[in-house]
Amino acid sequence: MISPTPQNIPNETTVQDLSNHYLLSSLHSRSAWIYCPTRQEEIRLGYDASLQNGKTVLLQYKSLSYAGRYLVSIRLDQRQLATLLTNFPQRTTPYLYYGFCDYRSYRELDNDFLTVGSPEFFRHMLFIDIHSLAPNTHTIRRHNDGSMTGFPSQQQLIPVRGPRIAQGIRTCTIGTPNSKNMLRTLRDRIRGFTLSVLRYVP
Repeated sequence: MISPTPQNIPNETTVQDLSNHYLLSSLHSRSAWIYCPTRQEEIRLGYDASLQNGKTVLLQYKSLSYAGRYLVSIRLDQRQLATLLTNFPQRTTPYLYYGFCDYRSYRELDNDFLTVGSPEFFRHMLFIDIHSLAPNTHTIRRHNDGSMTGFPSQQQLIPVRGPRIAQGIRTCTIGTPNSKNMLRTLRDRIRGFTLSVLRYVP
């Protein structure tokens, strides 16, 4: 099989690969890249993706299921959630997100790529602040009216769509500055500027 079953919901790996690609494309940064741990490392660390060179943003992608036309359910792994919160507490790593895609099928995803174009995919990505979840949350649901809640607490959740995540990182409203990476990036920019000036000195 070289193509997915059209009626299936896009799986976590497909969503992760596409989302990471469009996140980097939206940042317009020559130095940014995303580290994806191995499966064994993910068990120990808890996340799927970590933005490098500039800001610290960690992402854990989840698959979803549809219980109705718009009713979406995302089951959370409690052990994984505990690992994330232990390894990355809010005081040190405030930008920690669950990410999922709300396409109902590969057919819908493919139709958008063929008609609207690939950027439409990132607008179907939704991100939830993991630190905002109430204790013991095991399920996230999006209801027919578009609202989202965490269960069993019935907590109202506010998702952020893909383009807003990228905009927040660019404008420094999302992402913890990594001093080591920021210093290296600044040094590289100064070096590049110096070389460009020297190149044009008569």
